[in-house]
Amino acid sequence: MARSTDLQILEFAATEQRVVVTFDADFHTLLAWRQLQAPSVIRLRDGGDDVACTATILKCLELCQLQLSQGAALTVRSGKVRIHRLPIQIAGP
Repeated sequence: MARSTDLQILEFAATEQRVVVTFDADFHTLLAWRQLQAPSVIRLRDGGDDVACTATILKCLELCQLQLSQGAALTVRSGKVRIHRLPIQIAGP
């Protein structure tokens, strides 16, 4: 999927009932603007080595299993997790 657009990745993940893991904020933006209810997305805000990232992802999958199965956008930064249920509500003017 390396050559796929972000929207194509979201569509594939929703169809296959997968969770998208990314460093890219665009996925949360697409979820919000398109009012998507799936797929769930985990956005990592901190870099690090592969081992640290893998541990963070596995911990999120374990601790947020219910939310991810129901549709959620997670943001992980400095060991803290923010969870928004899907569809994401966009604040009005």
